[in-house]
Amino acid sequence: MKKEIAIELKERAEITAKKWGEKREYNPMGEKYFVHEIIPLSEYVACVVYMKSTGKKAAELFIYIKNWWWDFFPTDSHLLGIRYFERIKQQIEVENFKVNFKKKEGES
Repeated sequence: MKKEIAIELKERAEITAKKWGEKREYNPMGEKYFVHEIIPLSEYVACVVYMKSTGKKAAELFIYIKNWWWDFFPTDSHLLGIRYFERIKQQIEVENFKVNFKKKEGES
């Protein structure tokens, strides 16, 4: 991960922790969030682990798209779907690779 992107990630994670710690519908007790660890998963994907004021942890997925870190808390259903997507994407890459070697009509 490039230094500039890593710095943006750290800043975004801190802002997000503050946002999640505000009193709101899904946080009626005002549980505070603190960045516990940032785990880079690839050049443009990271996991931010928060420590909550209750002593529990939460993991949020951050994805860098078009010069911005997008983040959400994936459910088990999201993760299962991503695993299936990974299989389909890999299969398409294999099929597309073969197309590189097919002769076009009229080529010898």
